[in-house]
Formats: sequence, structure tokens, C-alpha cells
Amino acid sequence: MRSKQLYQLCSNYQNATYQLEQWTNQLSNGKNVTIFVIYSYRRGVFTIELYLDEQYELLNRPNIILHDYQLINDDLYGCYYKNIEIQHKNLYTTDELREINQLCYLSIFLHTDDGYDSSVDYLVNEDVLHDNDWRRVNTIYGIHFGGSSLNVIHI
Repeated sequence: MRSKQLYQLCSNYQNATYQLEQWTNQLSNGKNVTIFVIYSYRRGVFTIELYLDEQYELLNRPNIILHDYQLINDDLYGCYYKNIEIQHKNLYTTDELREINQLCYLSIFLHTDDGYDSSVDYLVNEDVLHDNDWRRVNTIYGIHFGGSSLNVIHI
């Protein structure tokens, strides 16, 4: 009978760990929109449960998506980059893209007539996303660039 074991997984390289959140909302015209909020971390350590044969496959992948495995917990350190990407951006009109950006970066509770300005470098703020009725539907953790290591956790 196959049995699973707990491992700690981390990248051998700095700046190779990421978190990708999928958020959805609806525009004023009724069109649905999905965005990805991407966080990059200097370091991440994950506790996962694996079968013995899975560890060899995992260590040979250039990009590890941790949702492909049973993730127990994560420790992420040093977030140095946050970005928002709009899924299927090319399918939206200029006015729709302006509304999407306004919903991403300007709280509906912020009373301003200026609106979204594409020349301003806005920061990603989860409170603004919640204020503007965005719903987080998924969070994916991963390690890219290959070169990860596994350590057995003895319980």
C-alpha cells in the first residue's frame, strides 16, 4: 500500500515563488471580467504531502503548481512585486478597460471626480478590490525556474 509523507518544499533560487489570485466582477454593462493578482516573493516554504514516486516527478518540473499536490501550509517571505493582469484583455473596449482599472485601483468609497488615470502608478490593494465587489475565486501557489528542494518532515 502506498503511503504519503510530509515534505518541506522550497526553491533553490530567490524570487522564484509566486501567488496568483483569481478575482471576478461584473461591469456596469453586465459583462463579466476576471483579473489575476500576482504576488512575487523572495522566498517561500511549503509543507506538502506526497507519495514517494511524486517527489521525483515534482523535482524535475520547471514550474511547480502546488495545487497539483496536497498543500498543508505555506510560509511566504518578502513580497517584492504585485501586479494585476486582466484575463482576455483584448476582448474589452477602451471604456470597459477604464472601468476595470477603476474597479481595481479606486475604491467606490473614495469620493473623487478624477477617476482612473492611466499615467498614475497605482498600488494593488485588496481592500479596494473588496470595496468594489470583486470576489476571489481561486488562489494558486507556485515555484518557477526549477531547482527546488525537498526535505522530509519527521513527526
